[in-house]
Amino acid sequence: MHTALAVENGPLGVRVTWVRSPGSPDSPGVHDVWSMAARERGMTFDEIHKEFATDTPLRRVTPLAQIADAAVLLASDLAAGMTATMANATGGAQID
Repeated sequence: MHTALAVENGPLGVRVTWVRSPGSPDSPGVHDVWSMAARERGMTFDEIHKEFATDTPLRRVTPLAQIADAAVLLASDLAAGMTATMANATGGAQID
């Protein structure tokens, strides 16, 4: 679908890019779910955050500010040659 949007809108000068996010621990929904999981397991939020991060190559879960940074990059002229593609900001949790 994203590729079709890029092909259809590219001639109009519209680029189609997106950010793949792991779900940031500082976003309200993820924070709530992780907090609930931590309570159920007798852990603190920081402990469960660290546990989830161990499964990523960077050993951290990408915060919202860095997801926003990736979106700003894609929207900028620095990415003017990019379309029909995504920026993987999962810290390696999902490998392309």
